[in-house]
Amino acid sequence: MPVAVLGSTDDKAHKDLLAKLIEQFEFYAKQLDPIKHSMSRYTRLYLGERKDPRRENEKWRSNTWLGDPFQQTETEVAVWISILNSQTPTVTAEGVGSEDEWKARGFTNAVDYIQRGNSWTYGQEQALRKVSYQGWTVIEPRWRELSFKAVQPPTKDEKVKYDIAVNEVMKQGAPPPPDAVNMPDQFALWTQQFGIQPPQYGPREVVQYRGPWWARNSDYDYYFDPFLEDWTEQEVFIKRVLKPWAWLEKNAGPEEGKRYDPENLAKCKGGTGGGDQQRLSQWEREIAARQGLTFQENDPIFKNGAEVLEFWRVKEDLPFCTVVNRTAIVNKRPDVHPYWHGQLPFVPIRNIPLAGRALGMSSYSQMEKLFGDRVKFRDLLFDMMLISVMPILLKKRGMGLADMQKQWQPGMVLDVNEPGGIQRAIDPPSGFAELVQVTQMILQDQNLILSTGENVRGQQAQVGRVSATEAQARLTQALVRHTQRTVRLEEEFNPIIPQSLALIGQKWPSDDQSLAQLRAKMVGANEADPWADKEVTKELFVEALTMDIKFTGASRTRDLQLAAQQIKDFTQFGASIQVAPGVPALSGVEIRNLLRRMYRTLGQKGVEEALTTEGDQAVAQATQLALSNSMAQAQLQALQFQQGIQQLQNPQPPPQEPGPEATIQYRDTPPDVKRQLEQRVGLQPSQMGDLEVAAQVQKAQPRPMPQGGPPRG
Repeated sequence: MPVAVLGSTDDKAHKDLLAKLIEQFEFYAKQLDPIKHSMSRYTRLYLGERKDPRRENEKWRSNTWLGDPFQQTETEVAVWISILNSQTPTVTAEGVGSEDEWKARGFTNAVDYIQRGNSWTYGQEQALRKVSYQGWTVIEPRWRELSFKAVQPPTKDEKVKYDIAVNEVMKQGAPPPPDAVNMPDQFALWTQQFGIQPPQYGPREVVQYRGPWWARNSDYDYYFDPFLEDWTEQEVFIKRVLKPWAWLEKNAGPEEGKRYDPENLAKCKGGTGGGDQQRLSQWEREIAARQGLTFQENDPIFKNGAEVLEFWRVKEDLPFCTVVNRTAIVNKRPDVHPYWHGQLPFVPIRNIPLAGRALGMSSYSQMEKLFGDRVKFRDLLFDMMLISVMPILLKKRGMGLADMQKQWQPGMVLDVNEPGGIQRAIDPPSGFAELVQVTQMILQDQNLILSTGENVRGQQAQVGRVSATEAQARLTQALVRHTQRTVRLEEEFNPIIPQSLALIGQKWPSDDQSLAQLRAKMVGANEADPWADKEVTKELFVEALTMDIKFTGASRTRDLQLAAQQIKDFTQFGASIQVAPGVPALSGVEIRNLLRRMYRTLGQKGVEEALTTEGDQAVAQATQLALSNSMAQAQLQALQFQQGIQQLQNPQPPPQEPGPEATIQYRDTPPDVKRQLEQRVGLQPSQMGDLEVAAQVQKAQPRPMPQGGPPRG
């Protein structure tokens, strides 16, 4: 199957492009050779290499080593790491707008998962150490699945599923299953008869890590234009690697998942194309020799290895070409970028950047001669001390001195013929104090180059908005120069994050569209899933490249203690003011959300245990009840206020003076007045006037009794 677009190795287009690529590779190799030679020398200097300048007859002289390069690098790396890792997680995603906030919280958890899977604490230290003594290094974000086969018992879900299946068939009249241990044959027949798959003990594939991998390859195997400061402008970037031939054949074939064309690959076998077929480059072999590691060319694994050159030309129509043994282009789709993000998957980290240069300057470039001068003067000091205590003696010819007496030692008494027969050849040297002062002067000069000026030395250094002494993990007094450099180092790390998130969107298994497996690894058992109520797909991670989300590290994140205190003050202030009687400006649910934010700001986990959803519901109900009471009271007050307004608008007539009926009792009133009163209260008024009343009074009087006895008949 010919390579897409280019065809077979005999096609003219294939030959022309191959010749062009090899020419570019050889040009970059010659151009970068002095740089890589210096990198190797600096690395060996860090490892304590010092050439022995003594001749054969000078072996008595000192050849010491102070370890200044090692101390310089370790101090730098310690300061950088203490600042970069001063918060947890070390990278935080922040949404530019509130609509992206929920996405940013999920991305923060995803970056934390990636860093744990990459053992980033170890990897970051190694990368920064190379940045210190080499001047630069490269990180390649790519995909990796780390899995292995382990013998495991059945999971809980498998056991539950098996029990449910057995209960179902038994409900339909099936007998219970035989004992699997004592009657394995009967048990196998029973499961086969009813079509039940029993849980198995045995090997199963366990995925330890699946996700982006921040590869730290050998920087000696990269070839590029050293005069392009912006790496995104690189026209051609080349990566060299030596692979066993068996690995190449395993990844060749017509299947979709295999990347190499078997026909073109077969033509590369046995060829060298004039390239270096050794696993390590010449500079790495020098470093290995300094470490005491012997490198053998006949490694059984790489004995039939092949040189693989990856040509990345992201701006061309053929963005990715793989050349084996400088003989043919073997990848089937050189017209397709391997990654959806379409960017150069190599991110440089530089120590001291230089304008117009792709590389950074090593911390040793200005210190190398000072390192050498200091040990030279130290050797002279030791040589002078040796000469002063072990003098060179002159013996006169003909003086009788036994051979045994020539092997003298301090305190011996020698028998000589003449008292002046032995004398010093060299007087004790002078200048010890001056020599010690010179070594101290060199050390001071060295410290001036490595650290800051005396006017700010030892003071607290500010990194953006973060104090270099914020956390106990940081050094108590960080150097200003190092802390400012950390800000830039963090910025150079940042392009790795969106590329890694895009790799998740591209490479995550297609059978997990909702990313349930990833979210289970991102979020702990006692934490809330930030995407629990959101529709999350793989495409969301691909969109991270263009989304309004910024990724910040420790140097550009506010002081965590200060941020938490500000949230606390805001919460207390919002809860203290009332928008209505009994109604605070912040509700109980809002206060609990602010408490969650403060808890997360401090980098603590387990917030869902401290602030549960049940508590949210209880607070919401209590808030609703209090709000209802407050609303009822407010409505009553509003009604009373409205009534008061109406009374002011419609004043009541003044009260009338009380009439005589208010002061005269009913029994004392004349008859006509009584009739009026009776009529007013709805009674039938009486019709008696003065005469009637007098008659009634007369009638009511008792009759007089007759005088004398009863009449006689």
